Amino acid sequence: MQRFLNKCMPEAFRKLLNSGAVQRWNSEIQKGIYNMLELFIDLLVVRMKHKPVPVQMLNQVFSLACDLDCEWNCKNKGQQSEEKHWEDLFGPGEIFARSPENFNQVFIKWLIFPIYILFRLFYVYSI
Repeated sequence: MQRFLNKCMPEAFRKLLNSGAVQRWNSEIQKGIYNMLELFIDLLVVRMKHKPVPVQMLNQVFSLACDLDCEWNCKNKGQQSEEKHWEDLFGPGEIFARSPENFNQVFIKWLIFPIYILFRLFYVYSI
């Protein structure tokens, strides 16, 4: 399991998020990558509950997912985050961060929820 988490997963995300071919992939593939990022965030949240802190996951995969200059983020920076996944996770009415409709396109709209979840996670476990 450690080999998968520390070697395979970071390499797979690096190829999915930083390949020059991202610009040519259709919307179904882009959506699939987004779904994998949601699953990764879910895994990270569960993993953060156990010691030691998964530094490699944070440094290699989460940091790449939040990198504004990676190919996938450049291609998808105007996409809205899908609230349904997060409502299913936290419950209806429990989402406190949303991407405004007329949000500045320089910032990546879909990153609002993963960043919110990570901060919420750190807040809950730091108390």
